[in-house]
Amino acid sequence: MNGKILVGIGRILIALVFTPLHAIMIWLFLTKKEYRTHTSFHIMASLGIVDCLHLVANFVTGLMTIFYTNMNIIIERVTGALLMSCWVGMGCMIIILALNRMVVLMSVKFATMNEKTIFNGLLGLSWILVAANTGLHLTDDGAVDFSLFAASFTYRNTLFNNNLGNCESHSILLLLLLSLICYVGIVLWILLNKSFKTTYVKIERHELRILMQAIIIFTYMAALRCLWQFGAPIYLKYFFVIDILNIVNCLIGAVNPVIYLVFNGSIRGHFVQMLQLQKVMTIKKKKVKVTVISVQSLS
Repeated sequence: MNGKILVGIGRILIALVFTPLHAIMIWLFLTKKEYRTHTSFHIMASLGIVDCLHLVANFVTGLMTIFYTNMNIIIERVTGALLMSCWVGMGCMIIILALNRMVVLMSVKFATMNEKTIFNGLLGLSWILVAANTGLHLTDDGAVDFSLFAASFTYRNTLFNNNLGNCESHSILLLLLLSLICYVGIVLWILLNKSFKTTYVKIERHELRILMQAIIIFTYMAALRCLWQFGAPIYLKYFFVIDILNIVNCLIGAVNPVIYLVFNGSIRGHFVQMLQLQKVMTIKKKKVKVTVISVQSLS
């Protein structure tokens, strides 16, 4: 079987498995009181929406790869625009999450506005940026075309697109660098916190778990983005490496729910409850069906 077809199947399977899982996590974060009252989970829900869009775009890309077709110009244009803009969205959400961890763990107090208002405002600005970036990629000059040979999207060769691509790349790297500075600062502050007896701030265990999740999410995205950005001299020589990177790139929108389940016992509990509820409903439906059949047979 052709390697590109395997990549296409991989994209589709990852999207089919992890998009529903993301939807469950988003629903939990936005509806359950224990998560809804924490700004960090609002940010994670927003990041989850970006990940879902990324997975949907990868699903369509998988279909294009398997059937070796661009489908039509509208589908190709929208899919490419979403893939590029989701990277920008992820970068924005990751720096916002890093800032949130810094504010919460260091007990930073704002003079005029509360924490929730500030971070909701940053999330709103991020979504405006993602929407604007998507709109630019929907234009002819900013289009991202699907390469049948490479089974991936590439910037159309225009002056506007070259400038837009550079702006996106540099912006994402800057956001990741700022996130790194935040996390280094947080870790140093935690290490030094106990040394200052008079200003010691107790850190809750669940806040540390959220910090670990945020750092893992950041590390995965930063490593992958740097590989794409600076590893071209290596991976352009070997097409199988590009195939692997395409799958790893698709997984960037899939790992987060797994991290949440591993690190958070309450999320695991809600998830298991939902599965058990679904199982009970299925059993009840079967019982109702059997009862109806029995009544019909008696009549």
